[in-house]
Parts: sequence; structure tokens; C-alpha cells
Amino acid sequence: MGTFTLAYLKQWLLTNISCKWLKSSVIELSALVIVFGFFITVLTSCGGSAEERNIPIPQVPIDQTATGDLVLFVPDYSNLSDTMRRAIDIFRATYPHVNLDIEFFGTRNMFTPEIDAAYRLRLNNDLMVGTGADVIMFTSEMFQDIHKAMDAGVFLNLSPIMEETGFSMDGLNETVMDAGSYRGGRYFMPFAYFSPLLITSQGRLDSIGFDMSRGGDFISFFDEIDRALPMAMENPSFNDIFGVFPFEMLLAFSGISIVDYETRAILPDEDGFRAFIEVYKRYRPLGNAAVERGGRVDPLSAVITGHSIFIPVVAGLARDTFMHSAIKNVDTPVVMGLPNINGGMTSVVVSGLAIRAGTPNQLNAWNFIRIMLSEEVQTFNPLHPFSGFPVNNAALMATTDSRVRHATNPLLNMGNLPLTALDDDDLAAHLALHETITDSQVLTSEVANIIYVVMEPFFNDDMSLDDAIPLLRSRLAIYVSE
Repeated sequence: MGTFTLAYLKQWLLTNISCKWLKSSVIELSALVIVFGFFITVLTSCGGSAEERNIPIPQVPIDQTATGDLVLFVPDYSNLSDTMRRAIDIFRATYPHVNLDIEFFGTRNMFTPEIDAAYRLRLNNDLMVGTGADVIMFTSEMFQDIHKAMDAGVFLNLSPIMEETGFSMDGLNETVMDAGSYRGGRYFMPFAYFSPLLITSQGRLDSIGFDMSRGGDFISFFDEIDRALPMAMENPSFNDIFGVFPFEMLLAFSGISIVDYETRAILPDEDGFRAFIEVYKRYRPLGNAAVERGGRVDPLSAVITGHSIFIPVVAGLARDTFMHSAIKNVDTPVVMGLPNINGGMTSVVVSGLAIRAGTPNQLNAWNFIRIMLSEEVQTFNPLHPFSGFPVNNAALMATTDSRVRHATNPLLNMGNLPLTALDDDDLAAHLALHETITDSQVLTSEVANIIYVVMEPFFNDDMSLDDAIPLLRSRLAIYVSE
């Protein structure tokens, strides 16, 4: 499948979606990702030596001096526009004495490459000199390595202001929120996340002899896939397990630690990594076939006709309940999470909020972040197809419940799939999956790319895994020390 690139993320989304409205949004999302990839390469190379970066970051008291200003950048052409505008309205009503200096980039919900480039350049220049927006609203793809960005001092440590203002994580998914913790501090607040949710039908699993009770962790799940594949492949329509998972995303969902940034340990779980790489080598040909195929029939038909085994709904609330609803019309739905290496479930943060280090408007910036994490804002735009799952538990409940109760909403009708309302048990099944999240990560594309390049000879049977592992350790050690 090649190293992870934005093209692969876009391809993965497109090959797992049939609705034209959703596909157009994929193109917009891919463009937004490009906004951030350029300038963080510079920022994340400025972290000093490994020894210097391993020193605990000082707990500097937050500056709660009342100021009358807050500077915000709004990428108006992106899928963040409506949500940020709603938060701005609430902030204005709550803090009328604060002057909001807002710069909107582009025309609302209309992407152009020119404004994308302008926004990228502005962020690059401002962050390098310590000026610009007080609140940074970012997607995970903004950072090739977010840990190096935090080491470079881009973000303010939020731990002091959380303590001094009595902020509580109650009401938020604390496991997901922990992704923002690093070296004794907290440098960003996750806003939304992906989880590896899979939907299929019991009939589909029974037809190929897949036993869910034997797939309790990442490795055993794929072992069970291996046992079921011969029967699945008897169907001439069979093409893939669950579409295309980019290497980086599957690696993150496995939950395997590659670099412990706190201790700088490389491959602290080598046995787990070896098992993952062996699994991926087996999975890779099916992923390649899905990429080469390009498009697919609608996901429901893919499961019912034997084209696939599972429907992935990792991208968030735009797909989970109506895929469940569509399958329920013809069979018994099965909703599950792809287990990680330890048998839990790993989520991936897809957007977050940080405060620019050095801003004089720290308290106002923090109050804006609190509004962004509120139920009202996180429930405001649940229909965007790739916004991810909200970190606010009440918002997750409300948006999931809304989809369960209103499955006939025309915005949720993917093509001509028949939909039916779901019930309380269906709602509980979806919410329970989020309660099983045991850890959360931010995608680290630079590390994933190094792994893929080093391991590709092994994937192609040109090198043994025993020979590839030492090379990988060496490459990662150089990368971490840069």
C-alpha cells in the first residue's frame, strides 16, 4: 500500500463510502489536512537533543491577568467553520467585555487551494515567531510528530490553569483526553476522535465461520480472520476484510507502543510489534486489492453479498447508526470494536485545541477552549461526516441518540439504502463501545513512514524480520535524537 500519505487516507475514506455528498466532503477534508503538513516539519525539528527533551517541562503558573482581547483564526473554508462560529457566538454572549479579533480564511464552506496555502503560510510564520492566534484549533495531521512539537514549546502547558480554575474532566471521555498529557503537563485538549468500530451481520459471520469469542485481541482477531478467509474466498465476489486501512491508522489502532517519548525507549513492546508486522504482511495484499479496485458497491451490499466481512465506521457519527439501521432491515446487526494488542480499544485523536505559548490572553483563550468542549458546541454540527466522535459524553449521547431516533433523516440516506429507526438496545450497544476505550493516540506519520520504509523489504520477502528489526531500531533512534 506504500507509506502513509494523505492520498492513502483520502483513498481509504473514498473506498469505504458510497454517498456522493459524503465523498465530496472527503475531498474537502483531505485539502484541510494539507493545510498543516508543511509548517510543523520545521517546528518538530527544533526540539534539541533527546536528553534535553527528557527534562520535565516546568509547571509555569498561568497568567490570569484579565485582558480585553482574544485572537482567533477561523479556517472558514473547512469543516471546522460552523463549529467555531457557534463557539464564538457563545463566547461573545458570555464575555461581552472581551474584544474578539477574528480573522476568517476563505469563503464559508468553500475550499480553494489558494486560501488553503495562505492559511498554511500564515500559521507557519506566526507560530515560528510566537504571534498570531491565541487558540490553535488543529487536526491530528497538522503534526508529523506532535510530541516533538510539544518539545519545541509551541503550546502552553494547560495543567496550571486547569488546577487554578477548578476545571474538571467529569463529563468528558477522560481516556481520550489523556492523549494531551505529556511529561507532567497537558498541552492540548482533544476535541474529537476516531474509534475502530466495525459493523457486520451475524449471518455474514456465520457464513464464513467467524467466531467473535476467539478474536479478543488484535492478533487473535486477525488469526480468526485467517481461519475464516478460505470460506470467505469461496465467494467470487469477495474482495477485502473491511476496505482499506492506511498503515499508520491500523498501527495506531493496534495500540502498540513504538516510541516511549517519556523515556525515549525504542520498541518497548518488540514482541507485540513483531506480531503486528506479521499480521499486516498478511493483510496487505487484501488492502492493495481494495486500493486498486478504487470504488465499491454500497457498504450494505458489500456485507450481504459477501464482498467484505466488516463495514468500518471509524470516521464518526455520520456512518455508524445508519449502517446499523440498514443491516437491521435484512439481518441481525453486529457492532464491535477492533481490539488492540491488549484486548482493549485504542482511539485516535483527530482534532484538538491548544493555547499558543506566549500569548498575553491566556485566560480568555482557556475560556474559549472550555466553550469548545461544551455539550452545546460539541452537539452543534453532528452531521459532518468526518468530524469524529465528540469527547463530551453528553454530546456523544445526544448525537448518537439523534441518529438512532431519526434514521430516516434524508441527510443520512446513503443512496437508496432502506433505513429504519433503531431502539434503546441499539443505542446502548453503540455507547458501550466508547466506554471500552482503554487508550488514545495521535497519529504520528513520520514514525509510521520510517517503519513502512524499513519494513517494506520484509513485506516483499526480500529481508527477514530478524534483520529488519535492528535496522528499524537504528533509524528510530536517529529520528528520536534529532
